[in-house]
Amino acid sequence: MADTNGRNSIVGQNYGAAYNQGGYNYSQNKDKENYDKSNSGQKGYYYDARTNITANGGLYDEFSLNEFSSTKIRHGFIRKVYSILSLQLLLTFGCAALAVLYKPFNAFVLTYYSPLFIVGVLLSLPIMIALACAPHMARKYPSNYFILLSITLGMSLIVTLASARTNSEIFFYAFGTTAVVVIGLTIFAFQTKWDFTGWYVFLFMAFLILIVMGIIGIFVRSKAFNLVFAGISAFILSISIIVDTQLIIGGKHKKYEFSEF
Repeated sequence: MADTNGRNSIVGQNYGAAYNQGGYNYSQNKDKENYDKSNSGQKGYYYDARTNITANGGLYDEFSLNEFSSTKIRHGFIRKVYSILSLQLLLTFGCAALAVLYKPFNAFVLTYYSPLFIVGVLLSLPIMIALACAPHMARKYPSNYFILLSITLGMSLIVTLASARTNSEIFFYAFGTTAVVVIGLTIFAFQTKWDFTGWYVFLFMAFLILIVMGIIGIFVRSKAFNLVFAGISAFILSISIIVDTQLIIGGKHKKYEFSEF
């Protein structure tokens, strides 16, 4: 019995000694270096302190997400943005072309010009000002889709009203010029090394000035004033296209984060 107890004591001591190991080093770089991808010729699963659990129970590695998946995610975001933009432009162009080319619709628009203009302003301007003051509103679902729809309808209505008072030749000249400018500025924003994203605050102030000038233009009937207003508007909107494009594409410029997608 004594021998048995002694042996048991010795075994217990040896057992404890055999497993008396120090803490494991979970250094992320160390694990990356020591990970054997060729173990048994099969692909294993890498898990370390940075591996997190997604909402649906899956796993993702923050290192892999940031280094390897961010470009793919951003490309998907770019496709989404430009798809929505294409639908907006298609709706706007369709309504404007209808007002120019279809006489009954043109007569209806001109008959109710003032009420329709007020509706267009109310659908777009208050929401745009609210978004400038509280941009988090655009990140909440499904309110973001209602905001997008309201602004699109309001701006489409305003463009349609303006087009109804022009002849078809001027309308298509303006459409062609706008298309060339937008495509050219988008390509420039993709290629340039200059960062325009820091101009966002100045653009907001410039838009406020444009609103004031637009209100003044209602009462001032002058071709010179209209030309100056149109030139300033074109310049500010051109810079706005570059800034927004650089925020979307990311890269070396400041960019929208994944949470804003």
